[in-house]
Amino acid sequence: MRGTPVKLDLLEKEICKTVEKIPNKIYGNNLRSYTLNKYFPNMPKPNGWIKIKKTKDEQLITDIRNLSRGTKWCTKSKLYAEECIEFGDFYILYKNGTPVLGVRTQNNKIYEIKNKMNKPEYDIYKKDVDELLKSTPELQLFKDNISMLDNF
Repeated sequence: MRGTPVKLDLLEKEICKTVEKIPNKIYGNNLRSYTLNKYFPNMPKPNGWIKIKKTKDEQLITDIRNLSRGTKWCTKSKLYAEECIEFGDFYILYKNGTPVLGVRTQNNKIYEIKNKMNKPEYDIYKKDVDELLKSTPELQLFKDNISMLDNF
């Protein structure tokens, strides 16, 4: 009968919800893979730091959003991604093709270090952060208030 709503049982509703999420997850993973390939060409599971320079460029804002997929970072949102790189550079550490650490800077000082679950992780990734500091001489750790890194 036309116009009669179809009644779905609970199991069918759960299956529909799951199926609806699959294309979005695949689409999101493809966006991240596509963007990663721009920074790490021909590397299926890249390792290393990506730097997104302070900018208002829409493509770089899209890049930071795509590269943040698979994390709990606020930079997945357009508003926060814009705000984040309006004031400073943003660095993302990738290991085996997965984002593991995000570093927010302002005036060449590191103000925020978060793991992919959006938790402060300075001590665990100290070696990686030291590597970033060595390779980027103008960058400094905001040592005056290291506890500030835990407050974001």
